[in-house]
Amino acid sequence: MKGLRQRKVAMIFIIPLFVFGYYDNKDTIKFTDENGNFKQELGNDIKGLLSLYEASNLGVPEDHILDCAGDFSRHLLRNFDSIEPYEASIIQNTLTLPCHKSLPIFMAADFLQSFEISMNLLHGCSRESRWMEEIRNLARIDINKNQMTAEHEINEICRWWEELQLPKEQKDTRNQPVKWHMWSLACLQGPHMAESRLELTKAISFIYLIDDIYDIYGILDELTQFTEAVNRWECVNFDNMPDYMLTSLKALFDTTNEICHRIYIKHGFNPEKYIRKSWAEFCDKCLVQAKWIDSGYMPTTEKYMKSAIGGTRSYIVHVQIFFLLGEELTDEKCKELLSSQPEISYLSARILRLWDDLGSSEDEHQKYDGSIMECYLNEHEGSSPETRAG
Repeated sequence: MKGLRQRKVAMIFIIPLFVFGYYDNKDTIKFTDENGNFKQELGNDIKGLLSLYEASNLGVPEDHILDCAGDFSRHLLRNFDSIEPYEASIIQNTLTLPCHKSLPIFMAADFLQSFEISMNLLHGCSRESRWMEEIRNLARIDINKNQMTAEHEINEICRWWEELQLPKEQKDTRNQPVKWHMWSLACLQGPHMAESRLELTKAISFIYLIDDIYDIYGILDELTQFTEAVNRWECVNFDNMPDYMLTSLKALFDTTNEICHRIYIKHGFNPEKYIRKSWAEFCDKCLVQAKWIDSGYMPTTEKYMKSAIGGTRSYIVHVQIFFLLGEELTDEKCKELLSSQPEISYLSARILRLWDDLGSSEDEHQKYDGSIMECYLNEHEGSSPETRAG
């Protein structure tokens, strides 16, 4: 048992090194046999295997060691025979949804259930200590409080979305305010961020609304006017623009002004010109892709990604979060951060763009929008649409 504990402690320190690339293959010798496989004796430690499985989900492409660690731990965790009910519950929860693929607010109830099963087995219901009961009660209160807060926020954002009263012409516009609010719950956690989450979800809603305007409804001349209006931040002197575009523009302008006003009241800084600029850049990129589609032009994969990442939804989200958090809000800092995209913003934008294109291709309302798959298949003629599933 001492040897297993030592290996577990060592694995806790070594796995993060795997994730960030600071490791040497010789470090894994103590965990593998002469064939390079993980030693079977490690399979007796459930906690260690759970930690190993969680860590394996943080691997990067071509990370063979973490891939093997994930296969090894998953196989053993699924095939434990003689385990306690609480252990089975924890294993099931971990395999179904690893920590970094969910949110604490949604995992807390399952964790508490596993904890209660564990305590009942170890102590018996009648012998449970007072401090243990108090911990459980506090946990229930916290879970209920967070759930009530989330429900209140969802009700608020759904009511706001309904009050926008989008025109009937936009019947196919995505109507998913609850899904959009998941972004905010993931990015801004904690009860003190409730107001900021609502503001962020409003911005995210307009990302999808504008995306649908460019992908579903607008023709090129109308989209050109729409883009110009966002750049000028006014919707006058656009007589040929459809009513639904004018309504959407007014809603975007009014909501953005309200968000900026709240940020100014809370943090003493008005981010209006920077947020306007982010929306203008977003629409500029959308218009570029609309022109490609209208002319039948198919860009290379590299060119598509370069354009798409600059206009991805995550850029708007990053800008909004930066101002909602209110840290170091000065013109100098804003210009520094927003003039050049930080690497963490670029990489997350790249991931989101790829993920979003895969989802959009399966959306029955989405017309061809020059997705990365179309560019790739055109560039690699021997490939097939099934490449997506690979």
